Amino acid sequence: LLEHASIAYLGGFCRRNKFNPTLAASWEGFGTDYAALVLRNRRDSLQLAVYNFAAQPLTGRMRLWSLAHGVYRLTVGPDANGDFQADRAETDKSLELARADVIDLTIQPGAVTIVTLEQERELDSIFTRADLAIAAREIELRGKVLSGTVHNLGSADVQDVVIAVVTDDGRVLTRKSLGPLAAPLDLVPRRLGFTLELPGDPHGLKPTLRLLVDAGDQVLEIYEGNNAVRLAVTP
Repeated sequence: LLEHASIAYLGGFCRRNKFNPTLAASWEGFGTDYAALVLRNRRDSLQLAVYNFAAQPLTGRMRLWSLAHGVYRLTVGPDANGDFQADRAETDKSLELARADVIDLTIQPGAVTIVTLEQERELDSIFTRADLAIAAREIELRGKVLSGTVHNLGSADVQDVVIAVVTDDGRVLTRKSLGPLAAPLDLVPRRLGFTLELPGDPHGLKPTLRLLVDAGDQVLEIYEGNNAVRLAVTP
């Protein structure tokens, strides 16, 4: 039964020792007052029906997992007669999308909304790219000294890894170049350790401090959601 629910909401399922995940999409921020049904799950096309049980609009995000990198036509609209086709397009636009990208959605109350993505143009595979990554468990800010590790999980070398500590309003406190980091093409982990000292007193800023890798957004990556961590100060 859990697999049936997963197939309905996500378009596939994951389980222990299953190495070919088939998920089409996942949902963020909608709470529990909604239902979703994946109608079509292909590498160049996706269609979903979403129902809002709440008395007010629900706003959240749909994260994509199966679509190949490309330019897609997104249409979103209501389905009042139950034929799983939008009666009209309230959203109709072209987007460049790849695996793990998100789409913001607003689902109207007491109604079925049809979301459709159709590929207009195929682009290069993202899996030939680099993938820089940092993890909160490997980052430590003790006093004014920040230390940690940067990984390359992708398929391409990075010529210069640049890290920076920034505030939530975008102010850069410090930046450091760590040099090149090869791709783990031989399945041996590739990583760089670092230390840097923050200017001023980080304790007063700690709720708003983040460490960014590829701070200038110069590296083309498989996934950029693993490029930032929020810092916690250890006395």
